[in-house]
Amino acid sequence: LEFILAVILVMEDAGHEGTLVYVPEICGLGLTFTIDGFRVLYAAIACFMWMCTSLFSKEYFVHYRNRNRYHLFQLMTLGATAGIFLSADLYTTFIFFEIMSISSYVWVAHDETGPSLRAAETYLAVAIIGGLTLLMGLFLLYDQTGTLLISELYEACQGKNVYPACI
Repeated sequence: LEFILAVILVMEDAGHEGTLVYVPEICGLGLTFTIDGFRVLYAAIACFMWMCTSLFSKEYFVHYRNRNRYHLFQLMTLGATAGIFLSADLYTTFIFFEIMSISSYVWVAHDETGPSLRAAETYLAVAIIGGLTLLMGLFLLYDQTGTLLISELYEACQGKNVYPACI
């Protein structure tokens, strides 16, 4: 269904400059999405790949238990990946990246064997440390530029004496 929706968005967006969608009061600052050709195309590709994975994983996971858990977290990861591709600001990207990291942790631990659980612990530790580092960078960037909207960052960095990364 997500793939069909993404294909419909690709066809609807053809020839348009894009649409900005703001969902207020979620996670404090709200979530901002841009629906334009580039973002929708990547979301459609991701949805197509997830659809193929879902079809092939049915046979692959026939001997595993907890298949429904795997498919639930696979869909959560797909939704987060689509959210990353459609995000219009770095805060929304961060929120969906963290959802993707936490939901894909379950994939790593799915076997519930010793090695897979250790790998999942390592994965989660790296994801949390990386997420906190990214959040700190977002705080610094917002403090220096006053915005996290991707479309406004270039202009915001041009008008201020900011860190060399923004020049």
